[in-house]
Amino acid sequence: MLNRKITSIKVSEYLQENPDFFLKNPKILSVLSFPSPDDFNKTQNIVSFKDWLISNLKKKQANLIDNARHNFFTQKKVLDCSLEIIEYKDPRQLENFITKKCPKIFNLDEINIVVHGEVSTIYQEIIISYSDEISEIYSPNGFLIMDAADKNLNFFNNIKNTIYSNAIFSLSKNLFNTQSLLVFGSKDNHFLANKAHDLIYFLSKIIEYKLIELSEND
Repeated sequence: MLNRKITSIKVSEYLQENPDFFLKNPKILSVLSFPSPDDFNKTQNIVSFKDWLISNLKKKQANLIDNARHNFFTQKKVLDCSLEIIEYKDPRQLENFITKKCPKIFNLDEINIVVHGEVSTIYQEIIISYSDEISEIYSPNGFLIMDAADKNLNFFNNIKNTIYSNAIFSLSKNLFNTQSLLVFGSKDNHFLANKAHDLIYFLSKIIEYKLIELSEND
């Protein structure tokens, strides 16, 4: 009895340390016995593996549907915004759309441009940064990073909500003749899971293209 108890404990510990065991060895499930719903009703300490499995699959299916629905709406928002951005002819109107309307569309707290050092520009919402940190973040190849926000960088003007996570895109030096970043800020963990990376990158490239086009026509 003692040996059996010790063996059961070891098996339990092993399964907890290897939660994917049955995924790698699915054939074992066909020879195992699980409590029936009647047993579950009689003893609350007994959990029906079948009921747990069905419930777990339902949750995963619901999550997949929610993610698919979210991705669809996000793609539509990116497409709609891109089409509107391309049509702008006035730099100040474009700036207003990027910094005022886009954050609301994507449920973000701030979207803005950060420029290193003093720069002569018609844009009024641009953040001027004198921090050397921008040089460490900046990459000349349109690099996009999504991570927890660093409060010491002062990349955001938002004082109502603390920016918790951000996406930072390196804009072309042809835009302001210096290092500049397009920053997306959120007060939650919006960017920590690296979701929709390609969509954010695409939108950033559209914004970059239009900013350069308008600067050349100015």
